Amino acid sequence: MILRLNKSRLPNIYLRSIHYNALGDVKTTCPPRDWRSPPIIDAYNEIIRNQILIFGTNISFIDTNFIVGPLWDISKDFCHYRSDKVASAEALYMLRR
Repeated sequence: MILRLNKSRLPNIYLRSIHYNALGDVKTTCPPRDWRSPPIIDAYNEIIRNQILIFGTNISFIDTNFIVGPLWDISKDFCHYRSDKVASAEALYMLRR
């Protein structure tokens, strides 16, 4: 994906860090049926960050984990932040980038 975005020559492409998802029976069973636990999400974000450093001349990574990470479990569906302080803080941070 990073290579395709880079080849597109579109200016100012931004990728945001992936949010944590709720822990539940599909993530905490052994073995897990869903691998999107916080440590795996951190690894995905690191991979994206590194790929952009290597290949993404027209792509920037916006890490919002310092905003969303401590409050990742307050959204109603434990994934999507809508009409709350977390969503507002993340949006304002991204707009200032």
